[in-house]
Amino acid sequence: MKRFFTAAALSALLAVPMLLTGCPPVVRDAIGISNSTLEFGLNEVPLLVFVWNTDPAIASMDIAVSTSHAWIRTSLASVTSEAPPAASGPFDKQSVQISIDRTQLGAGAFEGSVSFSSAGMVTRTALVRVEQDQDGRRDDLVLQTPAVTYTDPYLIDFKFALRDKEDRAVVAEPEAFSLTGSESGVSVQPLLTGLQVRRAASRQLKLELVLDYSLPMFLRAGAVAAMEDAAVNLILPALTEDALAGVTEFHRDDFAASRVQPFTVAHDQVADRIAAIQGGIVFPSLPRLFDALFDAVTPFDSGDAEEEARYIIAFTYGFNIETGTTANDIVAAANDLGVKIYIVTFGEDPDTLPLLDITTRTGGAL
Repeated sequence: MKRFFTAAALSALLAVPMLLTGCPPVVRDAIGISNSTLEFGLNEVPLLVFVWNTDPAIASMDIAVSTSHAWIRTSLASVTSEAPPAASGPFDKQSVQISIDRTQLGAGAFEGSVSFSSAGMVTRTALVRVEQDQDGRRDDLVLQTPAVTYTDPYLIDFKFALRDKEDRAVVAEPEAFSLTGSESGVSVQPLLTGLQVRRAASRQLKLELVLDYSLPMFLRAGAVAAMEDAAVNLILPALTEDALAGVTEFHRDDFAASRVQPFTVAHDQVADRIAAIQGGIVFPSLPRLFDALFDAVTPFDSGDAEEEARYIIAFTYGFNIETGTTANDIVAAANDLGVKIYIVTFGEDPDTLPLLDITTRTGGAL
């Protein structure tokens, strides 16, 4: 059977590919961000930006996070946000922590940006403004927490940690370093004085796990199981055999936190104790998180802080009921005993600002 086309029909057929070829790609406006400007000023505490997919027609959106300058740090390189049920939400908001590496900045005012992008989407950008009242740039190698001891008649020991300009630990054999010294501006010759460098003894690791069994954790599907799995199957196996681990749990607003496992090197025992916690909970209520963090610092009051690496890792919904214990109380107690606090949150909308404050000022992270 022969087919015949009219001139108009043939013209239309020929025009279609030309039109498709010449059309620019469709760019959709479907990325939402919570902040268009991040004013750090002199503040050293990180700030949070929430980013999300605004389009119900896009089932899942991968959003890349990038910065204009190396001194702007992000906690994540990308996030994934699921489609909202409607254009009005609710939205699957993902949090990205933005911090400033002030060791790369001199004195003055600085501007940069953080961009959030996805293929075929309009890129969203948040302006970053920072002030620096003094030059924060570091030498290539920095001595930290030097401790000096003197033994009669002539021996002086300097013990210190060594970090690079990006505040990363430097670990190398003593032979990799050349050693020079001076006294009152006069050079000290190693061969004449016995000047030498050697590796110090390893510091004893002490870790307190703080576990949140409050009602909000139980109401969030899978949160308690994920918390216990992370503590037992991720944290404990990563410890060295001689590392000391303890456990504090909290679950009621009318009960103080309970230390269910003192420091021990028996990590299997710690795991068994964690597995038994739920069986002892009659019913949970609101979380006294700040009280639990403050109480978890107390066990570190024995031993020598200079000889120990001290950490708290808290797993929590991220919400605290007020009891009078403040972030300043926790930070003061932790810094006094040399304890770094790390917090992992499971809540949909954790109270991030005070948690960032606590972790940042104790040298930990949220």
